[in-house]
Order: sequence, then C-alpha cells, then structure tokens
Amino acid sequence: MIIARSPLQAAWMRGPHLRLVSTRRSLHAEPTPSPPPPSSALPTPSPLQHGDINKIHLDMFFDRSLVPRTAPSSPPSAQPMSFTRNTTTAATAINNELVPAVQEEPQQGYHQDPHMEMIDNTTTSHHFDTYEQVTQLEAWGGFSRRQAKALMETLQHYIRLSVAQQQETLLASSQLENETYLISAAVAEFRREVQLLRRNDSVLLQSELTALGREVDTLEQRLSEDLGSMRDEIELSMNDYRSDVREEQKVAEHHIQGINNRLTVMLGDTATELESLKMNVIWRGLLGGVLAALGISVVGYVLSAIRLRSLDRQSREKRKTQENDLSFADMEIS
Repeated sequence: MIIARSPLQAAWMRGPHLRLVSTRRSLHAEPTPSPPPPSSALPTPSPLQHGDINKIHLDMFFDRSLVPRTAPSSPPSAQPMSFTRNTTTAATAINNELVPAVQEEPQQGYHQDPHMEMIDNTTTSHHFDTYEQVTQLEAWGGFSRRQAKALMETLQHYIRLSVAQQQETLLASSQLENETYLISAAVAEFRREVQLLRRNDSVLLQSELTALGREVDTLEQRLSEDLGSMRDEIELSMNDYRSDVREEQKVAEHHIQGINNRLTVMLGDTATELESLKMNVIWRGLLGGVLAALGISVVGYVLSAIRLRSLDRQSREKRKTQENDLSFADMEIS
C-alpha cells in the first residue's frame, strides 16, 4: 500500500524517530534505527503491562529512550478506559494547544492525492474525539504531546481518506433507489417477455406433441404389420428347418442300421474264428502232452537200462576180485 504524505505527516515524520506502517487490518508505528541517547538522558522506565495500555486499534512500539525530560515521573495508576473528561480538567488550558494543525508548505516534487484535495475542499468533520484520544495517548501510551498530536492527526487523515474513497466507490441512497427502480422495471419487462415466450413455446410444444403423437401411432401400426410379417416368415423358416432336420435324422438312422448289420456279421465271423482257434489250441495241447509223456517215458527207460548195465558191471568186477582173492589165498595155503 502506497502512503501519500501530507504536510502534517511530513512535519511529524521529521520530529520523532517513528515510522508509520499501514496494513489492511491496522495502522501502527514502529521505531526506526536512531543513534544512542546521551548519558544524561533519563533512564527508560519499566514497560507497561497489558492492562495499562490503551485498547485502541493500534499496535504501538515506542522507543522509551527518546522520551523528553518533561515526561511524567511515574505512570498513572491502572484505571478503566471508560474514564470521563472530568479527570483531565486541570490540563485543559495546556492541552488545548495541541488541537491546531501544523501548516507547512508542500515539498518539491510532491504529487498530492486527489482524495486529499477532496478532503481539504470539504468541511472538516471529526469521526472521533480528538482531544480525548490525544490525552489518552499522552497519559497511557507514553507518547509526548507532539507525538500524540501527530498520531491523532494521522489517524484522522487516514479515516477521512478512507471515507472519501468509500463515498467515491459507493452509491448514494437516491441513486440506489433509482437503480433499484430501473432494475425492477427491467425485471418486470423481462418477466412479461418470458411469460409471452413461455406461452408461445407451450403452444408450439402442444402442436409438436400432437404431430409426434400421430407419428407414433403410424409407427406403431407399421411396427405391428412388420412384426406380423416377420412372425410368418420365421414360422415358415422354422418349418423348413424342422423338415430338413427330420430328413437328416432319417438318413442318419439308415446309416446307423447298416453299420449295425455290418457289425453283427463281423461279430459272428469273429466268434466262429475264435471257436476254431480254441479247438486247434486244445488239440495241439493234447498232442503236446502225449508227446511229452512219451519222451519222458523213453528217457526213463534209457536211464534205467544204463543203470542196470552199470550195476551188472560192478557186480561182475566184485566177483572177479573175490575170485582173485580166493585164488591168492589158496596159493598161500598150499
């Protein structure tokens, strides 16, 4: 936010080391860096508590080292902020000197805001009690007379500037009434036009609905006729399909019967062949058994004959040895 300096602001900004900071919510003064005070300056008093500060819509940050020697020696006792002007009647003659505004020439290259010209041309109007505000800032905020006066004038200037801006941007009651009358007349005319358009549209819609109803009736008739013809065609096609299926079934049955006959003949032939094979196998088994018995008997006979021969040989050899022994014995006896 760009702040335009007025002659009052220029005179105040050159005095104390304070800087105005304006935001959307509040306006507060911040201390600017300044050289350290001399050793002869008064000691800084203790900071005030939260209940001792005036509850105005400002955030005040004040450098206590810059308080002049004429400052009150002790802070006033805590009192409610709703005190009346009767408590400061003794200082009325002294504080009345703060009310006149400081008149100075504008600086070179200074462009005054058009809102400032409108404020200067209009009659002065106070939106709050300036005297009470100055006394409260001096008594409770710890400001000097000049600083409290400059802060009050700055507040009053910004309030007037915002009021002028609101007067430019907002409408007067008469203009608002005229605008509302024009808007109501336009709305009434628009309502009439809308009603006429609705009536015309309703008539057109009714005619279109009747035409659509007729078209729907004709379409229903066409659909019913098309559905009947489609049903007849479907029934004919189904009958043809059924007859074709029946013929195919008959042909398949004939083929199945022929296959069954062939299978029965083949089964009979295989049965006869199996029987003949059985008989051949039986006869061959019997012949094999007989031949095996004959072979076994022949082998047994041969083996028995060979054994008998070996037994005869052994008996003969025994007889010969016995005869030889007897002969040797006789020879020895003789």
